[in-house]
Amino acid sequence: MLMQWLNKSAVILIGSIFWILVIGLMSLTVLLPAERNRNLQYYFPIVLKSAEGIKIGSRVQILGVDQGYVNYLRYTPLDSQGRIILEKKNSTARPSESQVVIAVLNMRTLPLLYPDYRIYTRYPAVISDKIIDIRPGSEKAGEQIHPILWNSREMLFFRTTGSLPGGNRPVQTLVQASNYDDPLTIVADVVNENRGDIRRIVRNIAETTDKINTPGTGTVSILLHDPVLLDRTNASLRDLLVVVREGRLLAEDLRESQAPISFLEAYLITMLRLAAGAPL
Repeated sequence: MLMQWLNKSAVILIGSIFWILVIGLMSLTVLLPAERNRNLQYYFPIVLKSAEGIKIGSRVQILGVDQGYVNYLRYTPLDSQGRIILEKKNSTARPSESQVVIAVLNMRTLPLLYPDYRIYTRYPAVISDKIIDIRPGSEKAGEQIHPILWNSREMLFFRTTGSLPGGNRPVQTLVQASNYDDPLTIVADVVNENRGDIRRIVRNIAETTDKINTPGTGTVSILLHDPVLLDRTNASLRDLLVVVREGRLLAEDLRESQAPISFLEAYLITMLRLAAGAPL
């Protein structure tokens, strides 16, 4: 009887622990993020020249502090006046002059921007995901800028139609961002663009090392693994060192004997001139 009661209690305890863990995991992954997202009340559209490395969900920072995430990305071709081309038929569409990406940032707080503001994409670390970093600028540069913000209805309108709310005006009216070429971004971009070459270089180095370490597969391997050839090579190097040492001693002897030779040369020249009757 007691054993049955203990078994039932163990089953109930394990089941309770399981459901507590499920509820806790749901709270951490669903409820708390949803509660945090409810506080992200600002839709902040910006224009990017390229969204490479940026995806929906990428972090947005203001002066290094997380203030939101990328809610939506849309590629948009532009006409000569900077307006979004909406026609899908090639026969009626206006010719495309350039292409940009409009990113909508879901922000917790409204950034205070000044004329010297900077909004750029960068890597906070070499192996991390790209983020959008906002530097608001300073009051010394001029009066505060009031960027265009959208509410939920305007955000839905843009997602469904692809047109800017309030009329298809030029995208230059939105805040412009840029890709910042800081060292980490340069290194990360170079590594990302040349990862195939880097992988091939590492593979070639590994193959070369294996060949060197494998006996009988090349001149270097023979020099390292054939004892007879290695001894002969060492003997030749020792002989070469001896020859170099003897040559250095010979050069020193010649330098020391240079003074007596110069004195004899001057003495002989003087005697010959006297014998020839030449004045001193």
